[in-house]
Amino acid sequence: MTDSGKSKSAAGFTIKALLVGTACVLLVVFVTSWAELVVQRIMMGVVQFPPAAFGVFVLLIIANWVAKRIRPGWALAPGELAIAYTMMLIAAMTASRGAPRRLISLLTSINYYANPGNRWQETFFPYISPRLVPWNPDGPPVQPNIAALYEGLHNGEPIPWGIWLHPLALWTVVVLLMFGAFLCLATLLRAQWSDHERLSFPLAQLPIEMLRAEQGEPFYRNKLLYLGAAIPVVVHLINLGHNINPGIPQLKLIFPLNRALFPSPPLDRMGTFQINLCFSAIGFFFLLPKELLFSFWFFYLVLNKGHEAALLLLGQTLDRPGHADASLYLVSAEAGGFFVLAGYFIYLARPLLISAWRKGGGGEEMMPYRTALIGLFITIFASALWFTLAGLSLWLGLMELLVYVLVISLVMTRATAEGGLLMTEIIFTPLDVFGMFGSRRSLGARNLTALVFATVPFSGDMRGLTLQGMMDAQKIADSVRLRRRSLHWALWAGIGISLVAGFIIQLWINYRHGALSLNGQYSWLSGVFFGEHEAFLSGGEHFNPYATFCFLLGAAFTIFLSYMRLQFWWWPLHPLGFVMCGSWSLIVNWFPIFVAWLLKSVIVRYGGMRGFARARPFFLGLIFGEMTMAVILTLIDAIWHIPAPVIPFD
Repeated sequence: MTDSGKSKSAAGFTIKALLVGTACVLLVVFVTSWAELVVQRIMMGVVQFPPAAFGVFVLLIIANWVAKRIRPGWALAPGELAIAYTMMLIAAMTASRGAPRRLISLLTSINYYANPGNRWQETFFPYISPRLVPWNPDGPPVQPNIAALYEGLHNGEPIPWGIWLHPLALWTVVVLLMFGAFLCLATLLRAQWSDHERLSFPLAQLPIEMLRAEQGEPFYRNKLLYLGAAIPVVVHLINLGHNINPGIPQLKLIFPLNRALFPSPPLDRMGTFQINLCFSAIGFFFLLPKELLFSFWFFYLVLNKGHEAALLLLGQTLDRPGHADASLYLVSAEAGGFFVLAGYFIYLARPLLISAWRKGGGGEEMMPYRTALIGLFITIFASALWFTLAGLSLWLGLMELLVYVLVISLVMTRATAEGGLLMTEIIFTPLDVFGMFGSRRSLGARNLTALVFATVPFSGDMRGLTLQGMMDAQKIADSVRLRRRSLHWALWAGIGISLVAGFIIQLWINYRHGALSLNGQYSWLSGVFFGEHEAFLSGGEHFNPYATFCFLLGAAFTIFLSYMRLQFWWWPLHPLGFVMCGSWSLIVNWFPIFVAWLLKSVIVRYGGMRGFARARPFFLGLIFGEMTMAVILTLIDAIWHIPAPVIPFD
């Protein structure tokens, strides 16, 4: 019997689960916000397995174990624990890059950083709707309430909550529309990916094992689990000790390679090249097929870094979009690959989509298939209409959102569900695709202004992609036979609570500490896009036919890789490795991927699949230990102000 045919389970979306989940969501939102803004050395919400959610889930499991022995009536059933975890999972993504952090920056940075040199006031201010920002676009730059956000309030000054109510209420509408589109898409994809293709969903495996342990499985009795967990715990405790007493040696986890390997021209102009020793990443990647692991690190080293080195040695310049650490040629080629893979994934799901339209069905899903299919396009169209409030042409808004939802988000989610990538970061935007075939300057100042407001909250920084969280949540719910309708309401509860709490907590932190002393994201992401678009309007854009050629070449190469993989079992290269090779995901994780590939190759070579099964708890332990330590170190920093050591998630 398939998961969709399983009957209802034990308790799910109960009042008790909702209350416990709400309390945990509030803790997750605080830990995520404090870690990313104040601590700055532990990125709690940028990875698709949020350390904040998992760490609080570990604390909840411990509390539930105590409750079973002291007051059994207080203990949560496995279905209720699954509800609480999925609320936390979606909350960690929502409260970080999902909305509050990016929106607060977007709505204020243009006013604070506008100056005569960048010409933002005359270029963009006339086209900004006063309904969508907490300042007056007809006024000067650096208005007092915005200056207070960046520089901090003086003692006793109240936070100006009132100026934020109307713009954040309006922005919440389009954020909820996007989350609604993702819920519809997640409903439509679940059966194809989980039941038919049987993707592994690596990021859901550890929570599933922990929930099975609540049903009597011997997960916690395996000594290898604790051996694996001990390694990151000991390393991070030593580095915490170094922060307390510099006499204790520090164990480095990040090793920049650019200066060490390429100290002189022309190779010193290569993009970021470093080794990150992330134990939890090694644990996750160990769960993946070897050919996929090989494709990731092979394409990163050979195609990404190799083509950079070749171009520089030939005396060429590396034109880079300001928002990507990759050459324009690779950006264009990956975009072509994304379109091919998105089309292929939709093609595979076509029987289900056709059946959804003709017959309905999906009674066991989060919503009926026909409702999901209609809802998907209604939410996308409604979002495009919303962006007309910001001055965006309707056709351009539809193009932006269709590419974002049905191409970029779809392929990025697949890269995580199948490829286990911890970070869903991308190197091109929908506007970049337009620029490969036409002039962005021709769109005009109004559209280019509105496009910053459409891009930054969504496709400008893809980390914390909630669609992937929804797909993992369905896999977790199935493991405890939880009704998917219950999961649907749990996800909405997590989204709603985390949005409200995220805006309040992050505004409070920024006004009390001053954004200038916090994470530099406030002065970077929005400024990059405003700077790029001002250059387009000033004549700084030159159509590059090589970009169009590389887009088509990347599409053709992806078709070739997909064909070879389908026709020949021995073919070692996966198309996901190619389309992701320029992304920040692989810049950060290529070395853990290589280590996981090497270890898995040796274990399977000499121990077979039995050896892999025996070693699996050790690698799950690496995840368990590092993710739990991330939360503990953040709480230590918040309570006792002891600086947390770096954990290289980002």
